[in-house]
Amino acid sequence: MAIYGVTWRVKWSGVQNKYIGVRFRLERTTYFGWIRVSVDEDEEKVTVHDMAYSRIELTAGATNAQ
Repeated sequence: MAIYGVTWRVKWSGVQNKYIGVRFRLERTTYFGWIRVSVDEDEEKVTVHDMAYSRIELTAGATNAQ
């Protein structure tokens, strides 16, 4: 995957193994997950180490997953 025209922000410069929370919709279902990344400003590169998401829909305030 290539991303062009990236603007670096100071808070992300030199970040190593940090997590970004994500939310996305597929076929009317909302999923939540995370992506673990490192940022190399000198190389203008973002490395995605791994990622995961839950296939179980969650309800705000729920105390257990079904």
